[in-house]
Amino acid sequence: MTGSAALGELVVRRPDLLVSHVERLIEAVRATELDREIPNFEVVDDPVTRQTLREHEEGERERRVSARRTLLDVVVAVIEEAPEAT
Repeated sequence: MTGSAALGELVVRRPDLLVSHVERLIEAVRATELDREIPNFEVVDDPVTRQTLREHEEGERERRVSARRTLLDVVVAVIEEAPEAT
């Protein structure tokens, strides 16, 4: 998340610095595609542990979704700044 936030700040101030990296940014968006299903942790017998694992996984997923959205915003901003970059 920190990396995408830093790119978000950079694209606001100096989008020209990211133009040459737009293809790699698009690849990064593709690489962060999430699985549609959250693991159910059936192999864990203890229900409290299973719930803890599920909550942790959901929190991580929310952070990844947020970082991915920021990265998508960066890509869009760069492309709007320099459409020839794609």
